[in-house]
Amino acid sequence: MSHAAHMSAGAPGTSNLVSALRALGPSDGVTVRDASAFLSLVEAPTGRSFGLKWSPEGDQNSFGWAYLAGEAVVSCDAEAVAGGERRFMELLERPRREVEDALDAAATRLSLDVGEVLRTLPSVTWVSAVLASRHDHLCRLALAWLLPSELREAREAIVTVAEDDTLQIGVRQLAERLVVPEEDP
Repeated sequence: MSHAAHMSAGAPGTSNLVSALRALGPSDGVTVRDASAFLSLVEAPTGRSFGLKWSPEGDQNSFGWAYLAGEAVVSCDAEAVAGGERRFMELLERPRREVEDALDAAATRLSLDVGEVLRTLPSVTWVSAVLASRHDHLCRLALAWLLPSELREAREAIVTVAEDDTLQIGVRQLAERLVVPEEDP
C-alpha cells in the first residue's frame, strides 16, 4: 500500500482497530500496566517503545499513542502533548518513511488494518508541538516529517515558524516553502 494512500491526521474509525487490538494477547506483544493495554509498534533511536494503548475494559476514550517508561504506559496523544508531554520527539528523530514502514510491518504481522494503524499516528499534533518549541534543529526535523496531506492542518504552526526571526534562516525558508494557501471561506 502506498504511503500517500493512507496518510491523514486523526483516527477516524478507530473502533474497528480497538476491537482488533482487544483480540490480541501477551503472545502478540501486548503488555497490560496501570489498567492500560499497550502494544509496541515502533522503536525510537533511544530504544524507547512507542505504540498504541487502550483500555481492556472497553473505554473508547482511553485509546491513543503512548510509550513505555519503566512500568508505566505514558500517553503522547493530543491531550498529553497539550499538557507538556514531549517524549514523542524521540520518534521524530527517525525518518517518517522508516516509522511508517515499521508500523506497516507491525500491523501486517499482527493482521491489523495497516491504513487504520497509520491514521492513528498524531503527526500534526506532534509536529505542531515541536514547532512551538522554536528550537532550530527540532523544527527542521519536524518540518521534514510532514506529509503534503498534512500541510493545511499544520499551516498555522508552519507560518509562525516561517515568520520567526529568531530561528535560523534555513529553518524559516523551509517553513516558507511548506506554507499552503489559506482556504477560501
